[in-house]
Amino acid sequence: MFSINELGHIALERTKTARDAIRLMGELSEMYGFYGADETDYEGTSESLLIADKNEAWVFHILGDDTGAGSIWAAQRVPDDHFAAVTNVFIIRDIDFDSEDFMYSKNIKEVAIRNNLWNDDEPFDFTSIYSAGEGGHKYYNGRRMWMA
Repeated sequence: MFSINELGHIALERTKTARDAIRLMGELSEMYGFYGADETDYEGTSESLLIADKNEAWVFHILGDDTGAGSIWAAQRVPDDHFAAVTNVFIIRDIDFDSEDFMYSKNIKEVAIRNNLWNDDEPFDFTSIYSAGEGGHKYYNGRRMWMA
């Protein structure tokens, strides 16, 4: 199983672009699993990163899947004339599965359906489906984002 630190180190060693780093981290975590910093608390089992190179910036979210053996992840490219505040909270909303501005795990829909988190009649809102929200700490991450 990989942590975000291990995935980041491997991506830095083996890739040249943000897009390639996300693909590699996603593939490795799907194949070998992912664990967060605090496995005793749901909020500690996921990660949010901003991954960039000289040409592109991406928001990357990852968490372990429901089997404990893989991962669920999504990434969205930040448009050239935009910025993103990633304050340790999921911010990717509706995924456009036909756009090259999104990347995601192979099981992203399957896990959501299996766990009754989503049905395929609705838009796929990654944050709504896979986020624990403020997790009992109302406004905790929202305040951090607006201070950024």
